[in-house]
Amino acid sequence: MGRADRVSPGARHFSADRMRRVVDPEQSARIGDPGARELLRDVGLPVEAMKIFRLSEDFPAGPRTWAQQREVDPGAIAAEFTPERGDWLLLGKLLSSDVALDPADGRVYRLPEVGGEPTVVNRSLEAFLGFLCAFDEAAQACDSIEGPSVDDYADFAGKLGRELEDRLRAIDPDALDDPEEVWENALFEISEGMW
Repeated sequence: MGRADRVSPGARHFSADRMRRVVDPEQSARIGDPGARELLRDVGLPVEAMKIFRLSEDFPAGPRTWAQQREVDPGAIAAEFTPERGDWLLLGKLLSSDVALDPADGRVYRLPEVGGEPTVVNRSLEAFLGFLCAFDEAAQACDSIEGPSVDDYADFAGKLGRELEDRLRAIDPDALDDPEEVWENALFEISEGMW
């Protein structure tokens, strides 16, 4: 059984034409975490997950490191940079924030737009992909509802939000611990019928 068959539902949810992989062996070798390396090489990340994530345009050529981005545009990312974070791979935008992979341990971080310390979004790249898949499916479900009354839609959104929270907690429970973080905010928006 290959990695694409074992990985989170993202490998099955997003069609192959919506996924981008890191196929360059030199790029793959820079990723020390075996799970992240295999996922990026064998499965990839979606170009876009409806309303929540957009893959970096540089990604197909190999993800740019944070240090490389600083050389090109020093002010593009306002989060606190340290030399230890220079090899983090920029994945794209999660809502309005840049997200990066720490290639050493596979954690995914949000880089705040207004400065400050990066925060862990997911404990692994596989969990990140699982969250993208879950939110993409929830957004599609919201879009598929046609002409419900306001009360019916509110009931639908509340139920969808509860089901989504259960699914997300099964994937990465710690990712929902901070009410100020991106996943909690997106979950709130779905539950309140804002999607």
